[in-house]
Amino acid sequence: MAVKSFEMKNEDIITVTGDRSGLVLKKYCEELVGNFSVMKILSKVSEIDIRENDYYIIEKTEKKTLKKERVIFVDRVKNPESFERALNICKSIEEENLYMGSLETGEIYKYDKTSAVVMASGFSKRMGQDKLFMEFQGMPMLEKILKKLSSVPFYEIILVGKDERVKNLAEKYRAKYVHNDRSYLGQSESVKLGVLASCGEGIGFFPGDQPLLTREAVLKLLWEFQKKNTITLPVVNGHRSSPVFFPLDKKSELLKLTGDTGGREVVKESSQLNKVHFEDNLLFKDVDSFEDLEEIYGKIQGDN
Repeated sequence: MAVKSFEMKNEDIITVTGDRSGLVLKKYCEELVGNFSVMKILSKVSEIDIRENDYYIIEKTEKKTLKKERVIFVDRVKNPESFERALNICKSIEEENLYMGSLETGEIYKYDKTSAVVMASGFSKRMGQDKLFMEFQGMPMLEKILKKLSSVPFYEIILVGKDERVKNLAEKYRAKYVHNDRSYLGQSESVKLGVLASCGEGIGFFPGDQPLLTREAVLKLLWEFQKKNTITLPVVNGHRSSPVFFPLDKKSELLKLTGDTGGREVVKESSQLNKVHFEDNLLFKDVDSFEDLEEIYGKIQGDN
């Protein structure tokens, strides 16, 4: 992923402000003229005045035209908790050139607005009833996944469904509802509707029938996606699973899908996959049959 850099001239001034203090770097030194990266600017700041700010605003001002260009870098992202903090900061700032990472480790990566798309317009033929509204631990399975996703700082949540109950859940959790009136054509229709409704750069596709999916697992996948900006998916014991995150450059391929394959064909054709490893076999377990439910309940009882 390309990291922002500034074209510097002798007369340009770089202002670096944090959430608690700031300084001005004047460019009179030959070594600082030319292509000057965000990380190098931050490194210079660290040499001069080591701080532990939540974020830094780097603003370049052309002295002749007073034209300004700026980047915001959210620092100290070292674990899922600090990553979540960084996501909340980025959502509140709403600027174009947002980066996050850690000055201490030298990591820097662009913040991509990422949408979560929940696909809820299937027919549950093997179950004989709408499995998404079957009770699981006192709550319909679809509502369970929506509740978890709404606690993660996604840019937006999109719910693709085909009936009033799904629409009502979308309203309850402030998700964007998209009606799928061609669900009979297969899962690809839900994928395409999710892509078209998304306002973000990245998209994570979530099935509505993974009752054991945890908030922590979602955050881990989202963090890995932000760092690598390539197709990101969970792997358990060598087997790929979902949810799957796709970057902006895969949107056109997703819109060409047909039938009931979902995004699997795009994953299959990709030469670069970011595989995030997990150990729990049931963490990403889909409920496609009553046997699947029995297996999940057996796991829960065994853990208690």
